[in-house]
Amino acid sequence: MTLLIMLCGTLWMQSLTEPANRSWENMARPWMTRAEQDLYDRLDQREKIRFQGYFVARRAEKPDDWLATGLYLPSFFAPEPHGDVRDQIAYHLGYPKEIEWQPTNPRLPRVWKYPQYSFYFLPAGSGNVRLTGESDELWDNLKGAMVKQPALRYDFRDNSFGRTRLPEDLAFIDSEVLQSWSQPNPSGNTYNFTIKVPAEMKAYAREGTHLGRRHLEMLVYLKNDPEQPREALDAELIRHAATWSRLTEDDELHFEVNLPPGYYHAEMLVYNGFMAKGIRAEYALASLPREAKRIGTPIMSQQWRPAGIEAAEAGIIDCGGDRYQPARAYDPARAGRVLVQQLGETRPQVLLENQQGAGQALQFLFSADGWAVFDLPAQSDPAFRLIALGPENNGTMPFSVGGTNFAAADAASKPAFKQAGQDYLQLERLEFNAPGNLQFLFVNDTPYLASRNGSFTWSPLDWGRNARLRLAFEENGRRRSAAYELKRAGIFTQVRVGQKSLVVGTRVPDGKIEGVDIEVFVEGAKIPPTKATPFTSLPKMWGIVVNDPLLKSPAWNSIRQALLVWLQKNTQATDMIYVVQISHRPELLVAPTTRKSLIQACLLALEPSSPRANFFTVRYLMDALTHMKQHGSLPHQALILTHQLTDEVSQLEDLLPLLRKTGLQVYNLEFPFEFVPESTLPTKPDPGDSLAQMKVREEADQRERLAIRDNFQEDRNVTAGFRVPLGARKAKRMAEEERIKIEAFRASFSKQLASMTAGLAHVSGSGETSQSLHRFLDQITQWQRSLVHLELPLPYVAEDMIRVQAAAGYAAAWTLVEWTPETAPTP
Repeated sequence: MTLLIMLCGTLWMQSLTEPANRSWENMARPWMTRAEQDLYDRLDQREKIRFQGYFVARRAEKPDDWLATGLYLPSFFAPEPHGDVRDQIAYHLGYPKEIEWQPTNPRLPRVWKYPQYSFYFLPAGSGNVRLTGESDELWDNLKGAMVKQPALRYDFRDNSFGRTRLPEDLAFIDSEVLQSWSQPNPSGNTYNFTIKVPAEMKAYAREGTHLGRRHLEMLVYLKNDPEQPREALDAELIRHAATWSRLTEDDELHFEVNLPPGYYHAEMLVYNGFMAKGIRAEYALASLPREAKRIGTPIMSQQWRPAGIEAAEAGIIDCGGDRYQPARAYDPARAGRVLVQQLGETRPQVLLENQQGAGQALQFLFSADGWAVFDLPAQSDPAFRLIALGPENNGTMPFSVGGTNFAAADAASKPAFKQAGQDYLQLERLEFNAPGNLQFLFVNDTPYLASRNGSFTWSPLDWGRNARLRLAFEENGRRRSAAYELKRAGIFTQVRVGQKSLVVGTRVPDGKIEGVDIEVFVEGAKIPPTKATPFTSLPKMWGIVVNDPLLKSPAWNSIRQALLVWLQKNTQATDMIYVVQISHRPELLVAPTTRKSLIQACLLALEPSSPRANFFTVRYLMDALTHMKQHGSLPHQALILTHQLTDEVSQLEDLLPLLRKTGLQVYNLEFPFEFVPESTLPTKPDPGDSLAQMKVREEADQRERLAIRDNFQEDRNVTAGFRVPLGARKAKRMAEEERIKIEAFRASFSKQLASMTAGLAHVSGSGETSQSLHRFLDQITQWQRSLVHLELPLPYVAEDMIRVQAAAGYAAAWTLVEWTPETAPTP
């Protein structure tokens, strides 16, 4: 024990990124299960480094904490007196109570006996032993039992993230959505879509070079009506998803996308940037807001198997150690289960209802990994639907429907509807006079709410000019339904946000951060906040966004080390962190997670993937960050580390007015440096290759002549002095003036970027990378202590209605957010 404490203390003093004398692989491989060894050997070098984070997090007692030993487990440093598997067994179980020796070599053991286990050995040469087949299986099982977080599975897939431009001149083949199911999340709903691959698309994929596995993008255009042009949609209403597929073999494509609240006619365009044809599908859907109450779609499955150690592919559900395949059609010959997303501690109920209206409650089996699982009894009639019910509140409860889509028989007499004929945008509740103790309300064929008294809360979604209502109720022991219609008057612009609050920080004009009292004015009237909550105690979501060229900077290693140390000191166990790398486009390398070792391993594995400088679209990056399903549920702060944010001034000018209402706090730090593409760097020629040597000398001479020319000197011999062409001098002066203008604009933008997102921004000067980074991180720490969350006693506010005033001599930076400390969940 003393040795272990000394060892941990030594490791604590080491840098988080400093490698040990022995490679991580050599130290970890004896502790890998057989499945982990097989996976590790299939990975490339970058994935192997990320593997380290998963390996450690799966075995950590508290994987949400930053571990003092980094990516090294204490068991890696077990004493090794034997040099074979005996060292690991002795470290894990202690030395055996009884040892039997090899009859032909008494120095080597034949059996190690423990009270519960016996390990049998065979000679392996050089004084070592190896386990027999049966004992090797036993040891592999014991190593598997060391995994304390089996629900965390290795995942190296491309995450759906970012928004790409739709290629021009793309021909689309019409298809259909075969299946969809939704899961509520704090900022809307996560929809899973299964889209059919048409035969025409398969035939096209077989042509040319389109064989093999392809990366497919999907843009989802959320329209008010099918005829609305795509160009008229706001960025909030264009969503992105991605998947991998073999189009020549796969019949279905699976996509997962986060959608904001609203009722939409969704146009889905699936494409690959190297293909001339894509797939198009349309689908009407409703993404209910939080205030309308929601529950996940009940999902029927008749195929499940052990999950293994790798994450599931799109459209598959991992739950309780098994991997479930959602089913569209019921097979009477197979057993079945039903899965429903479980929100919080309250367990949902699931009812099975047939076409005759007879229903039964399904037996609950267990809860695991955020899902509630129910037994699906055998059914003689495959036409049935599943109804998931959430917790009851004031007589109403959320519900969702899966399975066969059918309507109950029309009622003999239509129950009275008290709000008939009224403008549905003016209503807060719907009241029906219907019999039965459980009633279901559908709006435009979307499950809305269930009620025990005929009273339903109504939310102001834009359901179109006409909202079709269908009330299902029980009459004489049978399920009946009645149809109604509500209309809205005039043109309605849907408000797609809930109640908003403010996050405010203050500083003096010279940049010094200091918290002071502030006043909030809405439409010119002073509005005292109802509650103020300091930022420091709240769980947060941190984004680490790294631009690819910065990874080529000599300063990257010191930047990464300082960032890791800062994260370790300033993030809590409940904080979620994600990593984005911007190469050819923003890529989400690690989705938001509280598992800190995953973040550390990902940052260690970062390497440049683009051979040249890239200038990304800032607007699309912000869209991607605010489209994440966790956005809007807790404080969302993004640290953008880049060589240069963008060269497109118009991007920045368009972005600024939009930032304040996103709920995103941006911390931007730029490290300008001279970026030289690898393709332009000279290569060292073979000393024996005279032609190559001559070519290198010629290239060096040419670069020297160009350098002289750029200094306004002639590149030909002159007898005396040199000439300075007036045209070159003028061009130089104009270029210098343009550079000064750009720098002034960027400095101004940095200040505005900080003030309009309650964040910070800083541009490092040449040669002061380390100093700038530490100063910037210190400022973020101070800024966190200054920030405060303010709740206003107003149902709705917009950024142009608000003015925040700080004490004399101070400036206030603020942004609007949808989350509140009471509703912000602990991840």
